[in-house]
Amino acid sequence: MFSCQKRWREHIKLAENMNCRFKFQRALRKYGFHCWKHVVLESDIISKEAANAAEHKWITQFNSVKDGYNMNYGGAGGRMSDDVLIRVSKKLRGKSKSHEHRQKMQEAAKRYWAQAPSSRRQQLIEKNKSDEGRKTASEAQKRRWQDPAQKEAMSKRHKGKVLSDETRKKISESLKKRYQRAQEH
Repeated sequence: MFSCQKRWREHIKLAENMNCRFKFQRALRKYGFHCWKHVVLESDIISKEAANAAEHKWITQFNSVKDGYNMNYGGAGGRMSDDVLIRVSKKLRGKSKSHEHRQKMQEAAKRYWAQAPSSRRQQLIEKNKSDEGRKTASEAQKRRWQDPAQKEAMSKRHKGKVLSDETRKKISESLKKRYQRAQEH
C-alpha cells in the first residue's frame, strides 16, 4: 500500500539537497516544510496502475503543471510538459558532458537494461524490429508533424542547436540513402 507519509519524506529529503532544482522542492526550501496542508483526494487505491491514473486525473483537473508545482502530468513518472522540456533544453544548450560523465551514463544504462525484466527487454526489441512496430512508429511520427502545435514545439526544441561536421555528414548520408531507396520503389 502506498504511504502518503513516505512520499512526503521523499519530498523533504529531496528538498534538503540544495542541488535539487525541482519546483516543489525549491518551494519547500523557500516556505518551509511545515506550512503545507496535506489533503487526501482519493483513498482505497490498491494498485499502482490505479494510483498512476488518479495522479494523472488530479494533476490535469487542477492544471498543476502550469498553475502549480508539478513538472509533468504524473502517472508512472509522467511526461514533462513542452514548456518544461523547452526550458531544460535552453538551460543545457551548449553544455557538453565530459568523457567521464558520458561513460557513467553509458554504464548506468547498461546496468538498467541488465536488470530490466527480460520479457520487457525482449518485448521492446521485437516491437522495434517488426514491420508492424516500425510502421506504427512511422505513422505516429507523421501524425505528430501534421499537428501545427506539436510541429512548432519540436521546431523550438531544435532551434539554436549547432551540429558538428561529423553529425551533418551522417545526416546527409542517411537522407541520401533514404532518397535512393524511395527512387528504387
